[in-house]
Amino acid sequence: MPKQRVPLTTRIYSGFTAVGSITLALVIISFIGLEQLKREFTQISAFSESLEAGIALGKVATAMQASAEFFVETGQIAAAEQVRQHYQTALKNIDILESSSLLQDKTNLARVKRHLTSFRNTFDQVQNQRFKRSLVVEETLPSITNTWGDLVSGYQTQTITAWSLATSNSIWRELLMVEKNMSKYFDTLDYRYAAKVDELFNTTYESLNSLIVLESYEPQIKQLNAINSSMIEGEKAFNEAVQRVRGYLFLVNVVLAADSYEMRFLSDQLAQQMQQSVNQSQASSLDTIEALNLKLLILGMLFLGATIVISYTVGRSIVHPIAYLRHIFERLAKGERDLTVVEYRTKDEVAALARSAEAFRRTNVHTQELLDKYQELSAELEDKVEARTAELEQANKRLAELSITDGLTGLFNRRHLDTTLAKNWAMARRSKLPLTVIMTDIDYFKKYNDLYGHQQGDSCLQEIARAMKGVFSRSTDFVARYGGEEFVVVLMDTHLNEAKQLAEELRERIEAHNIEHKDSPEGHVTLSIGLASFEPDCDIDNVDRLVGLADDALYQSKESGRNRVSVIGVELK
Repeated sequence: MPKQRVPLTTRIYSGFTAVGSITLALVIISFIGLEQLKREFTQISAFSESLEAGIALGKVATAMQASAEFFVETGQIAAAEQVRQHYQTALKNIDILESSSLLQDKTNLARVKRHLTSFRNTFDQVQNQRFKRSLVVEETLPSITNTWGDLVSGYQTQTITAWSLATSNSIWRELLMVEKNMSKYFDTLDYRYAAKVDELFNTTYESLNSLIVLESYEPQIKQLNAINSSMIEGEKAFNEAVQRVRGYLFLVNVVLAADSYEMRFLSDQLAQQMQQSVNQSQASSLDTIEALNLKLLILGMLFLGATIVISYTVGRSIVHPIAYLRHIFERLAKGERDLTVVEYRTKDEVAALARSAEAFRRTNVHTQELLDKYQELSAELEDKVEARTAELEQANKRLAELSITDGLTGLFNRRHLDTTLAKNWAMARRSKLPLTVIMTDIDYFKKYNDLYGHQQGDSCLQEIARAMKGVFSRSTDFVARYGGEEFVVVLMDTHLNEAKQLAEELRERIEAHNIEHKDSPEGHVTLSIGLASFEPDCDIDNVDRLVGLADDALYQSKESGRNRVSVIGVELK
C-alpha cells in the first residue's frame, strides 16, 4: 500500500470540518423554524391537555352517577368511596380548565362546578338517608318483630277458648308473613311487598280486635293490647323505613341524575369550544411545517451535494484499508475467533484500527467462555424457577379452595352453592335425573346464642356441620352453609324418598348428640328440615323454584312444631 503524505485523521478531520460548516448553516436556519414550531406544539399540547380534561369531565359525571346508583342498590362503602374519588378527579379537571388559556368564556365551567358541588351535597344526603333506613331495618324493626312470637305465646299460655287459640295462631302466622314481606321489600324495593305488608297489618288488626272484643278477663285483654301496641310500633317503624327509601331513591333518580346530565351536557359544550381552538392551532402549525420543509429541502440538497464531493475525495484515500478492516470487524462481529488480523507497521490510525481488531478477537474468545458459563448458570436457574412455580401452583390451589369454603364450619359457602346448584340443575335437566334440595335450620338458635354466647354458638354450628358431613358422605353430595344457622344439601341423582331418609337420619343424629339448649322446648338442640325434589316429569321449571319449595317445606316444619322433616310434593306434567 503506497505511503500517504497526509495522515488519515487529518484527511478525515478536514472532510468533517467542511461538512460540519455546511451542517452548521443548516442547523442555524432549522433552529429558527423549529423554535417557532416548538412554541406552537407547546401550545397545542397545553390545549390538548385542556381538551382531555373537558372530555374527561363528562365521563367522570357519568361514572359518579353509576357509582351512586350502585351504592344505593348494594350499600357498599367502596361505591361511596368511588363517588368521592370521581368528585376529586372532576375538581382536578376543573382546575386544569380554569387555568387554561384555551377556554376564554368560563361561564359554563362555573355552572359545571356548581352542579358538581350540588351532586356531592346531594349524595351526602343519600348516604345519610340510607344510613337511617339501615338503622330502622337492621335494629329497630328486628327489635320489635322479635317480640311478637313471645307476646302471642304469652297470650296462649293463659286460659283461653279453642276459638281464641285458633285465632291467635292465625294472628301469629299473619305476623310471620308481615315480617317476611318486610324483608322482601327491603331486599327488592318492590312496592308490591310494602302494599302486602299494609294489607297483612289490616287483616291482623281485625283478627286482634275480634279477640279483644270477645275477651272478658283483664290479663288476656292486657296481653292482647300489648300485641296491638307492638304491631302499631312495628308498622310505624316500617313506614318510616319506606319513607327513607323513597327519599333517597328520589335524590338518586331525580336530583343526582339531573346534576349528572347537566354536567355531561355542559362538558360536551366546553369540549366542542376547545376542539375548535385546537383545530385552529393545528392548522397554523401545519402552515409552519410546510414552510420549514421547503427551506430544509433546499438546504438538504446543498448539503447532499457537498457531502458527496467531499466523501468521494476523502474516501478514495482510505477506502482500501478501511474496507479490509471492515471485513475483519464484520467477521469478528459474527463471533468468529479463528482468524488472523494483519499487523500494520505504520504509526497512523489504520494501524491503530488493526490493533483494535486483534483486541476485538481476543475479547470474542473471552466472551464465548463467559457465555458458556452463563448458559450453565441459566440451566440451574431454570430448575429453581420450575420448583418455585410448582410451589406457587400449590399455593394457588389452596387459595382456590379457601374461596369456596365457609371459614367457620368448613362447608362450602353460599357463592359456591349458587354455582353448584346451577351446574347440577343443568345436568339433571339434560340427563333426566332427579335432583333433591334439603334446607335445614337450627331451632331457636338465636336464643341459644343469647343464652350460651356466640363462641358456644360457633361450636354448635361446627358440630352440626360435622354431623351433616357424616350423613351426606357420597362424592356427589354437596353440603353448604346457606347463612347464619341455615344449611343446604344438594343431592344429585337422589329421589325424594331416599333423601327424606337421609334427612331423618340427620335429624335423629343431631337429637342423639343431645347438645344442651335450655331455652328449647326439647331441652337440647334440634333441627327443622324441608325437602323438595326435581323429577324429570315434574312441573318445576327452574332451580330457584326448587330452592323455594325446599324453603317452604322448612317453613312448614317450623310451623308444625319444629324438630321434624317436611316434604312439599310437586305435580307431574
